[in-house]
Amino acid sequence: MGVESNEILALITKAVEEHKGLDLEILDVSEITIVADYFVIVSGRSKLHVEAITKVILDEIELNGLTIKSKE
Repeated sequence: MGVESNEILALITKAVEEHKGLDLEILDVSEITIVADYFVIVSGRSKLHVEAITKVILDEIELNGLTIKSKE
């Protein structure tokens, strides 16, 4: 887990809280897989709400010059 992972998690948490995401779960999977350090799971009230949360998360990461390896 690098400093960049912590920065990304902080940005994600802030974006989810500001946009009223529901049931935020951050799973540390760094010890059990090489695919990812974390899985971030968050819910929204509707498909549109979830899409808005996703967009703001990706925008924040890009604005801060950070990169993510994969997203689903």
